Amino acid sequence: MQQKESLWEKIIRRFYGIDSPLNDYQRKQVNRIGNNAFLISFGYMLVSNIVMAFLATTHPLNVLISFIFINILFTLILTAGYILPATNKLHLNDKEVSPENYPQVLKGIRWWAIKAGIEFGIYMWFVQRGLDWFFDGISFTQGLQSFHSYWTVILAGIIFGLGMYVSKKLRLKKRI
Repeated sequence: MQQKESLWEKIIRRFYGIDSPLNDYQRKQVNRIGNNAFLISFGYMLVSNIVMAFLATTHPLNVLISFIFINILFTLILTAGYILPATNKLHLNDKEVSPENYPQVLKGIRWWAIKAGIEFGIYMWFVQRGLDWFFDGISFTQGLQSFHSYWTVILAGIIFGLGMYVSKKLRLKKRI
């Protein structure tokens, strides 16, 4: 009898891109990768907060905006530069498929990628409307009339969907 998976394990699996329930090896490696990433982040936070505290005395608003963008950039670099390669190197997110199920799994990945592209496009459209309103003062109805934003969002959704399809397909491993 299988133990029901907790919400926390589902979140961890989603973050690390693992499709199947975590076994002991995967759990151990995920914990190791997470601990290393935390230690890197903790060191960065200590140093950056001290530097920003000294810089904030002269231009607080500029330092705050810079600090926010640098933190977002650092988080993305940490994720893309350490967590994803470490997960791929240990083959934690590989999905083994039997040769007879391979076409069905590819079809499922195709539909999953289409859905992910549509969801990303819708999300980006709302983010774009919010940013246009916040920074440029463009009302929501004016944003609805902008056809340029529709093309941008459609292109972003297609690129995101293709990227998700390629990444999921590359993780498939045929069982012999």
